Amino acid sequence: MINYKDRSTILVMVVILVIGITGGYSYAHNSDINAQRTLFSAIMPIRDKTSSYKYVSSLLAYDVPENKTIAEYKPLHDMISSYISTQKSNGKLTQASVYYRSLDKGNWVGVNENEKYVPASLFKVPILMGYLKDAEEDPNIMSKKLKYEGPDQNANESIKPSAFAQPGKEYDVKSLLDYMIKYSDNNATYALFAATDKNSFAEIFSDLGIVLPTDLSGGDFISVKDYSLFFRILYNSTYLTKDFSDQALGLMTQSDFNEGIVAGVPQGTVVAHKFGEYAALDSNGQTTERELHDCGIVYGPKAYLLCVMTKGQNLDDLKTTIQHISEQVYKTVG
Repeated sequence: MINYKDRSTILVMVVILVIGITGGYSYAHNSDINAQRTLFSAIMPIRDKTSSYKYVSSLLAYDVPENKTIAEYKPLHDMISSYISTQKSNGKLTQASVYYRSLDKGNWVGVNENEKYVPASLFKVPILMGYLKDAEEDPNIMSKKLKYEGPDQNANESIKPSAFAQPGKEYDVKSLLDYMIKYSDNNATYALFAATDKNSFAEIFSDLGIVLPTDLSGGDFISVKDYSLFFRILYNSTYLTKDFSDQALGLMTQSDFNEGIVAGVPQGTVVAHKFGEYAALDSNGQTTERELHDCGIVYGPKAYLLCVMTKGQNLDDLKTTIQHISEQVYKTVG
């Protein structure tokens, strides 16, 4: 995927390619030129399909194929692949996927990047974006009062929120968004989602080419590559205004989950991220498999996007997997 900030890089590459072909500087073999042409022809725009404008079509990002042959990323790809294979062989993991993207250059590399997972609490980011999108039109929505009526939705979570909205108590939308993102509070999420226009929510996914299933209660349907789009359009403020994009990412820097990506980078490194956990249960209510994911932007010396999704039996093993991958990525490119 290549976004607005990547377009200058694309244009420079195109100019160089054109000059090389037409000006007599093409020293590459025909096969190399054909490969470049194939790469450029595969670049596809992702546009906002919900725009109400008659004469414009807003560009959200660009989709380009991965290029594992980029020399600087091959060691990273091989290291991640090897580590995942080792973890699986040792019974620490049944599946893992990784998507890394340089936010400076736009180059990316993935390992099992198209495998599908249950997003679980990763869903909370598009809910946040939906409310901020509405706030662009009506700022008063942030002070609207909502209440969650029902049992505590955090009771069965393995990673429990350190603070949460109390059932039966009224909160304004801004406070509920804070609970949902900072602490991954499910009570706040239920209150917010119940008041959401479901069609508008689904459009956030369809705009990005992500198929949202009718039943959101479970089932693998999102990949690290697809989910990373939410962070890309926030970083480049191509969906929300700059103010609201900055506000969304700023809120995610305050997440109190520090056992995944954050644990793998030097202390004090700013990370805007969201985690999600899911437990698959059998007919007797026993856990058969766990999923743990962590995705976000690491604001190191070079900002980059990292998304890791995992499946396995032991939650601590999954945390360790994400932490190790984060650490190795930072050492390699951070």
